[in-house]
Amino acid sequence: MEIAKTERIDLVIADLGLPDRSGLSLLAEIRKAQPAKGIVLSVYDIGNDTHDAGYSAHMLKPIEFPRLSDLIVQVLKNDK
Repeated sequence: MEIAKTERIDLVIADLGLPDRSGLSLLAEIRKAQPAKGIVLSVYDIGNDTHDAGYSAHMLKPIEFPRLSDLIVQVLKNDK
C-alpha cells in the first residue's frame, strides 16, 4: 500500500488469501488511490466476486505462466 501512495500501479496480481488481508480487499484499497487493474489468483472458483471487487480477471491455481502472461496482456488492453 505504501508503494500505491507514491507510484503508479497499472496491474495488481494478488492471491485471494494473503497473510494480512484478502487479495480482494487489497485491490479495493489500492483503487481508492488510483485506477489499477487486477488479476486475482485462487484455488477456489469465486465467480463474479472478483469483478465486484474491481478485479478484471480471476485465475485458478495452479498457475500456468504462459496463460497468465496472455491474461496480463488481455487485462492491460481492456479499457475497463
